[in-house]
Amino acid sequence: MSDTLLHLGLDAGDLSLKVALYNAAEKSVEKLAQLDVPVPPLNDVSAFENVLEAWLKENGIEELASVSLTVSSFRAIVKQLFVPPEVADLGEYLRWYLSTLVNEPVERYFIDFQQLSGSNDIGWTVIFIALRTEWVDAVRKGFRNKKITPQIMNVDVAALLNLIEVADEAPQKERCIVKADVAGVSIMWVAENDLRALRGVSTIDLVGREQMDAYRILSRAIAEQVALAASEDGLKAEKVWLCGDLSADETFFKILKAKLPESELALLDSLPNLKVPENEEAALLPLCVGAVGAALQAAEVHQ
Repeated sequence: MSDTLLHLGLDAGDLSLKVALYNAAEKSVEKLAQLDVPVPPLNDVSAFENVLEAWLKENGIEELASVSLTVSSFRAIVKQLFVPPEVADLGEYLRWYLSTLVNEPVERYFIDFQQLSGSNDIGWTVIFIALRTEWVDAVRKGFRNKKITPQIMNVDVAALLNLIEVADEAPQKERCIVKADVAGVSIMWVAENDLRALRGVSTIDLVGREQMDAYRILSRAIAEQVALAASEDGLKAEKVWLCGDLSADETFFKILKAKLPESELALLDSLPNLKVPENEEAALLPLCVGAVGAALQAAEVHQ
């Protein structure tokens, strides 16, 4: 396998590490995988690295054009905001903005942003992202093998925006995506260069509950957020695309579908402009969309 144009995308969850290998020349996903980890990857970078190295060795992958990592939005502060044209120092403006959100020194956070639209004359719409500095430093400094150290670290919302923009045949069309992970559920209404709404559902209160009970509570909470987005933001969800950890569970899918009677529920298991493996790995796409989006972003950066 030629590795010169291969981009590795990673999605670090609480129970597993999702992996996507993207071939930029062929515009195709070469490999998808869900790797078990003993503890959340951000909590034990050494174990994270060992699991990743074992997978790369098993698949004979030695050289990569890039390695990028996305994490759950529940590990970050994620906001879409408008930056006025009179702002001269964007970094200083974002640090000030973060200071209005947290009751601790902004130095404890790594601040990043993704520009969506605008100009110097009218201002810019950006996705603002703040991650704990300790997590970013743990990844950047904790890897022993610098060849596989992630160069780009982002959140799943930004990764899915990249995915829709590159791989959807109609990226300007609004999509309601539910990324249901063990760490929490992110519900986003996205279109090209636009995060129209982002809502979340915590899973903390579900710890210790029986599976069916937890699924019913979680599905009801998701449905409530979808209804609130319709009434408060005017955002319809005629079709809801499901991805993330729980998308692989048929029982959860059925329970969520019953809670969304006015919406068509479908797995985010295909995108027109993205080739996926024609084997059993294709079924992993809904689980690995965050990793795919991360790889696509890195491929765009390296063009």
